[in-house]
Amino acid sequence: VSNPTVPDGIASSAITVIVVQPITMVAANRTPMTATVTALTDPVVFSAAPDGTGPYTYVWRKDGTPISGATGSTYTLSLPVETDDGTYDCIVTNPLGVGITSNGVALDITSPP
Repeated sequence: VSNPTVPDGIASSAITVIVVQPITMVAANRTPMTATVTALTDPVVFSAAPDGTGPYTYVWRKDGTPISGATGSTYTLSLPVETDDGTYDCIVTNPLGVGITSNGVALDITSPP
């Protein structure tokens, strides 16, 4: 920094600048990808894949309602039941507090044979 009194300027100490790329998209999907899943059989795993710069925070939702404890990049239903039917999405937030909601992923649970 310089001014008329100190034309040669005074140097400040160095600072670190971190550039954070904003999240522009979050892709959510589930395994298995079949249209329906039979209740009380295999687990269902939802995953979120954001672009941008992390680390991220995650909040999984079912039909727009946050799921208690579902705060990782994946959410697993170990033994899904009929009441797990619904649409799941994930709100992903970057270090600047900017969040974006993923696409919704439908889950249809059928009764076991």
